[in-house]
Amino acid sequence: MATQYYLHSSHDLDALVSSVVKHNLHLFGRNIRLRVAGQSVIITGRVDSYFQKQMAQESFRGLLPLDRLQNDLKVA
Repeated sequence: MATQYYLHSSHDLDALVSSVVKHNLHLFGRNIRLRVAGQSVIITGRVDSYFQKQMAQESFRGLLPLDRLQNDLKVA
């Protein structure tokens, strides 16, 4: 089951995104960049497989709705 994160007024989205990256092996140490734009997250960079691209996206499922996540990762 995916970890659920809750956006609270005392936390900003940048801090929650950083927390997800630090605690997720699919993101840590990869050539992935994350940018917060308003209440959306944009994922860019390169990964080795479509599985890694999907897992990077799934890492944020409990943080925000998928319509606020833009997965622009390229598969090398």
